[in-house]
Amino acid sequence: MRLSILLLFLLSCTCMAQERGITEEQLLGAFESLFELKAELITHNGREATSYIATVRDSVWTPEFADLDTCTRRCLEYLLTSGSDLFGTWQEAEDASAVDPYQLLRTDGKFRASAFPYLAAFLTSRGVKQHFIATARPSVSQEQLLRAAVRFIYPKWGPPREDGSPGRVQMYTCVGINGWKEAEGPRNLLLEAFAYAVMIEQTQAAELEPVHAWFFRELIEMQKSGRTPDEIRTALWQQLENNQVIAKLLKTQYITAKDHLPFTVTGW
Repeated sequence: MRLSILLLFLLSCTCMAQERGITEEQLLGAFESLFELKAELITHNGREATSYIATVRDSVWTPEFADLDTCTRRCLEYLLTSGSDLFGTWQEAEDASAVDPYQLLRTDGKFRASAFPYLAAFLTSRGVKQHFIATARPSVSQEQLLRAAVRFIYPKWGPPREDGSPGRVQMYTCVGINGWKEAEGPRNLLLEAFAYAVMIEQTQAAELEPVHAWFFRELIEMQKSGRTPDEIRTALWQQLENNQVIAKLLKTQYITAKDHLPFTVTGW
């Protein structure tokens, strides 16, 4: 009898916690559990420099986020870098060690607008109520998502060679080096984050090998014709916006993850 009463009590407590859900205050208080933010002194090329780290913790001790899935993790890691003003404010400080990066992140309106929808969608998918953002999910087109994704195939040229010819080209799929980093005009950070998560997951996928090979061949031909790096990138991205291989990879991951994404894709 005592065991039955105890089990009923525990179940009741769990139901009550889920009913109350997560408030904004509780979410902000969980940032230390969710994120690892730190500045470290390192030696680079014989000089001291400050290394800034912002990532999602491997082990999250806040119960509601303990089973955070890989896709949501990668989306949040992208938003810590590209969906916030954290690094700019942090790096401007005279003494980075004297700055509380968690407080900076808590008051970062850009991060709230981009990351809170992902956190809310994840909680909702786990049956936990959240009380910090409206739950309506915007609908986007397949073309919008594909346009966000192709800019994570990013060619970057090294210094020109001694004979004046273009430097070595390296291809990046990266949080910090991509076609959105310096993009002008309106952006959709929700789509960028998911597109990044898919492209970084699939960067070595066999399906993408022909796409990368085509991309590089076209790049070399355009380079021979004298086009600038910006012109080459823009032209290649425009052609990739109709690529069915990338579209299939995006659709597959979207169908898998759609229950905890903060948007829906029309037709998928």
